[in-house]
Amino acid sequence: MGEDEPFLEEHSVVEPRGFLGGKRIESNSDGKLRKTTFVIACDACGHYPLNEFVICRSCRGKLCDECFTKLDGRPYCRSCLMEKIPIGADAYKILVCIEYEVSSVREIAELTRIEKDEIRSILAHLSAIELVKSTGILAFTERKITADGLRALLAYGKFYEKDEDVKELKQNLEEDATGN
Repeated sequence: MGEDEPFLEEHSVVEPRGFLGGKRIESNSDGKLRKTTFVIACDACGHYPLNEFVICRSCRGKLCDECFTKLDGRPYCRSCLMEKIPIGADAYKILVCIEYEVSSVREIAELTRIEKDEIRSILAHLSAIELVKSTGILAFTERKITADGLRALLAYGKFYEKDEDVKELKQNLEEDATGN
């Protein structure tokens, strides 16, 4: 080894899913050391280095604070939550409307700007997965959010409530509820 060559070579690599970081020191035949630091990164968004993280209950991925939510007190990434309770942004908005006791397709369409046929389709899906319960017929249908629907709202809130259209929807619903 020459004088200009470093005795210790250091580098960092992102730790793959399923591993929790650490360090490894190896030497080669020339006696040179190589130190590898395995940095923990969010498996969902790639943010690193993570000093604090949670592990998804389903996929075991490492998640930063922005990329997980809780369902029944357990952490899940967005993908795994979607597998457990499959609802998208429009379904979330419709659940919010029903939570505020706005259940007619016409009123939901006005508030959310979602097409009426799409609302009907989403309502059928929400009923099929038991997040919404409907009673009555045609124009006299009343919809109520179920306990599972409330769980879904709570879990997905972390992801969807940052969207400007959801903020606007909730503001309009709050104003209507208070009569302002």
